[in-house]
Amino acid sequence: MRAEIDRLRNSNVSAERNQLFGDILVRQAQLQALANMDVRQAFIDLKTAHVGLVDTARNPTISFKDAEKAIYEFYQKAKALYDALHPAAGESS
Repeated sequence: MRAEIDRLRNSNVSAERNQLFGDILVRQAQLQALANMDVRQAFIDLKTAHVGLVDTARNPTISFKDAEKAIYEFYQKAKALYDALHPAAGESS
């Protein structure tokens, strides 16, 4: 972010300044969201989903629908954790 701020200070082109200013605002919002998030929660959610997935796999009478639900819940938590760790990757999916 320091590089964008320096380029903003040195730029005389208004379109470039507007783009840099917008980029800086986005980066600040991302940093603020990161500072406010409970970094443990995504890991806790993933662990809970994993326990549910393992319990489902160990149950000999599990239905296909219940297994599908457990797998999908685990996928959602894993994706949420990945997106939290890679914010730019989450925007494209």
